[in-house]
Amino acid sequence: MSTGTDRRRQPRHEVRLATMITPNGTQHDATVLNLSRGGACVALSNDWTPGDGAPLKLLFQMDNDESIVVEAHVARIAVDHMGLAFDPGQATRIRDLLERTLPH
Repeated sequence: MSTGTDRRRQPRHEVRLATMITPNGTQHDATVLNLSRGGACVALSNDWTPGDGAPLKLLFQMDNDESIVVEAHVARIAVDHMGLAFDPGQATRIRDLLERTLPH
């Protein structure tokens, strides 16, 4: 297998979405770099780096003052971003998030 092969289970969609990440009740502004049904890639902020496996909530504010909250955990941490895996049991919320944020 070549080193450039993408082994993700779900296709990723490049986005630039503002989100609020809340680990342990504290809030951090963040930018989602890509999304899939299974997770997200989020740019790391300079003021906070989560621990591997840490549970998080992502709050996405929609245009109509509605919000979508998705629960996830840290799957991996890189130099400037983290990979998040969405927790099971949120298929409807994740579908709504993808439908409202990805171009049709």
